[in-house]
Amino acid sequence: MNIPTATPVWSRLIYQRYKKLCEFQGRDPRTTRRIRSFLSDFEILNLTLSHMEHRGQDGGTYREHQLNRDIATVVNALQTIISEFGAYQSILEYLPDSGEEFAPI
Repeated sequence: MNIPTATPVWSRLIYQRYKKLCEFQGRDPRTTRRIRSFLSDFEILNLTLSHMEHRGQDGGTYREHQLNRDIATVVNALQTIISEFGAYQSILEYLPDSGEEFAPI
């Protein structure tokens, strides 16, 4: 599955990456509704920006999200989690060169 890394990104694509991380870890993913709730929480905490995109009758409606912080800052703040669970390929370049090997997903 090739998921784009550019932002903003749709909730659906975020959920696909999340599911892939869960599969990699052998864990059951939460529901799409729960992940959307997390994304709303991130916006309230000013970690992300999001907006509804309306593409007319045939294009549908969806929510787009993007980080409201520098990606390197976010990755640095998540070092413990990344060390334990691995890192999606799109953020490997932002990981510090600490000599530690991170599992790419």
